[in-house]
Amino acid sequence: LEGPVAWSMRGLITHCAGLAAKQRFHIDRYLTLFPVRGERLQTILAIATWKAAMNQSVFPVRRGSEISWVQGPRPTFFSEELPYDLQDHLVNDGMKLVNLPAEAIREYEEALGGPR
Repeated sequence: LEGPVAWSMRGLITHCAGLAAKQRFHIDRYLTLFPVRGERLQTILAIATWKAAMNQSVFPVRRGSEISWVQGPRPTFFSEELPYDLQDHLVNDGMKLVNLPAEAIREYEEALGGPR
């Protein structure tokens, strides 16, 4: 799971990121590609997939209706400490803030080895 399967998932995720960039794949559907914690094997796959993919441009940044992609391993994420509308203004001014579902962030942090 930590080798060929994770690399295959990385290939699928980067391919779908390219499709989403061309608006041929909906971003919400893209975000469901990342495996999340579950049974032991599913958790291993989730962490291995993030380890394999985090250096790729797989982190979506929304600016209005446009989506751009940033590369990891440590992109800047939306924060719970700042008001969302302030962060939205920062994005509109050009700051690249990544917004991922909480489940995906949990697996990303586990693969990273600590908090984002």
